[in-house]
Amino acid sequence: VAVGAEALDDNTTGANNTAIGDSTLSANTTASNNTAVGRAALNANTTGADNTAVGHNTLTVNTTASSNTAVGRSVLSNNTTGEFNTAIGRGSLFTNTTADANTAVGAYALTAQTTGSQNCALGEAAGISLTTANGCVFLGTEAGSGQVTTGNHQLYIARDKVAVSNAAVWIYGNNAGACHQGNNSSSSVSYTHLTLPTK
Repeated sequence: VAVGAEALDDNTTGANNTAIGDSTLSANTTASNNTAVGRAALNANTTGADNTAVGHNTLTVNTTASSNTAVGRSVLSNNTTGEFNTAIGRGSLFTNTTADANTAVGAYALTAQTTGSQNCALGEAAGISLTTANGCVFLGTEAGSGQVTTGNHQLYIARDKVAVSNAAVWIYGNNAGACHQGNNSSSSVSYTHLTLPTK
């Protein structure tokens, strides 16, 4: 299904694609099972399959990457070959290029993230400072903002967006396994594995 100027313009053997809006899936040739709704959504996609792009300029430069979901204006706009990413909210994962398996929910969540994979951010501007780190988790509005850019396996649960630095978090953890409560950087809790009783 193609609705709009240049929608699915170059399609040759791609099947089960839906393109609604000007220049949606216009470079698509052989890829199948893509859905693009909104001007220039999946505009440069050629062989990437199973992508969903809803919103103006979503997944615009995606070429061969598959299985991405982008909902909102300018979401995953710079993604080229990164796969299995999910981004919901304006500008979320905006600068992601080749990274895989990121999840960003909330306006501008993980917006500066470029090549780091397996990150998860939930909340407006959560993880907004992260650029290339892997395996980080950010929960709450502006969680981790200004606190982590490249460190792998970080955890930030935000208290509020008014406080700064560690005072803005309820809990934060690092890749060494230390977990801190609020602004008390010297008080860490070690992780222990629990053995659950059997029935």
